[in-house]
Amino acid sequence: MDSTQGQNEDFGLKFKSYLRTTKGKIYAGEIAICTIILICQIFSHYPSFIWVCICELVSATVFCIIFALELDKQIHFIHWQITDFIRAISGCLYFLITSLILVFRGYGAASIIAGLFGIVAMSLFGYDAHFILKHMKTSRQQSLPSPSVQTVQPDVTNKGVVS
Repeated sequence: MDSTQGQNEDFGLKFKSYLRTTKGKIYAGEIAICTIILICQIFSHYPSFIWVCICELVSATVFCIIFALELDKQIHFIHWQITDFIRAISGCLYFLITSLILVFRGYGAASIIAGLFGIVAMSLFGYDAHFILKHMKTSRQQSLPSPSVQTVQPDVTNKGVVS
């Protein structure tokens, strides 16, 4: 029993420390905003766009757990940064499309509120995609070898000098 309790505490500490990072805060925001939109969609009279919230909520939760437990460092056959980037870009586009439909069609107050929160979610997912892209560029530049600077040494041999 003690080893199970120690593993649970270890998971809790890893998860709490990950949520204090910038990426952890972004995931927490994505999960929270998707939950709010999901609740608004449940109470609306036209909950046809609920699948966007569910898919993005599940994907953000799964990626948060994967990165918090550092499973991305153990599973090497998936390029996690590109997969996370595609998740963020697709979430941004899905929320853009569904939010504009919900706001401009006006299926009821709950749908309009869900659409407005969807615009906030779109911004958050877009910021996440920007953050991932920036991180991919810096990690790529750090992994590339720096070009060596070659200086040209002047030829100081005694060519043309008659002794």
